[in-house]
Amino acid sequence: ITYAVIAQFAAPVKMNMPHPVILLLFGAFLSAAFYGVAVGVPQEWQYLGNMVKWWYGIGLYIPFFTAGIVAGRNDWMKSA
Repeated sequence: ITYAVIAQFAAPVKMNMPHPVILLLFGAFLSAAFYGVAVGVPQEWQYLGNMVKWWYGIGLYIPFFTAGIVAGRNDWMKSA
């Protein structure tokens, strides 16, 4: 629902496909964030809110959803 609202007003951002090394470094950062949140958050806070195991959201769901939107808007999936 949030994306549907934001997409109506946000200006499209055009960018080239990032270099694979940059993607690798970004993946390393996300894995560190995933591990840090999974290990560092106290047990009683791990199920805070409506999302179970929300460190997956921080390390996986939100970044991959965002990357899919950016890839779709910039036609990264089309063959050259």
